[in-house]
Amino acid sequence: MKYPLACSAAAALLLAGCSTASAQVSSAPSPARSVASTTAAPAGSPSGSASRFAAVITAREKAWRDYDAGTAKCDKAAQGTGPDDFAASMACIKSAQAVAASAQDATNELTALSPPPPELRSLVARTLKALAPLKNSNARTNCRDATSDACDASVQQVSDAISSLVDVLDDWDASARPQ
Repeated sequence: MKYPLACSAAAALLLAGCSTASAQVSSAPSPARSVASTTAAPAGSPSGSASRFAAVITAREKAWRDYDAGTAKCDKAAQGTGPDDFAASMACIKSAQAVAASAQDATNELTALSPPPPELRSLVARTLKALAPLKNSNARTNCRDATSDACDASVQQVSDAISSLVDVLDDWDASARPQ
């Protein structure tokens, strides 16, 4: 998915003599990991250790699902045919950067909590596998120039990989969190 409108607008800004610092998305600080409680987990809820793993996912799940839900809108904006497509494309790029950064943070936190309890081993492994293409997209670095082919490839990698992560999130909903 190319961002031709973004390229045209960037060229116009440069030709007009306007210059700004390159836009960078700074990921929000990772939410603190929940501290294990000294009380036993209520019946029907994940164990204390399992709940710590689930908390890593819960803290980021909405952003990941929102990005997945918006990929069609981002693809349309990338075509650059509407008056608001440049702004929408830039928002999509920033969202892809944020998703990639949160995937890196989640990977770091899940790895730090390892090993997972036996009931979550497979789910955590599948989660880490689904997070890998997101965190490895280099969206943050490659999209310092939002008009570059490298940025386009990074955003596309995030967009292509997000549905696999959402599939794994559905499994977290079913097995690792209280109902």
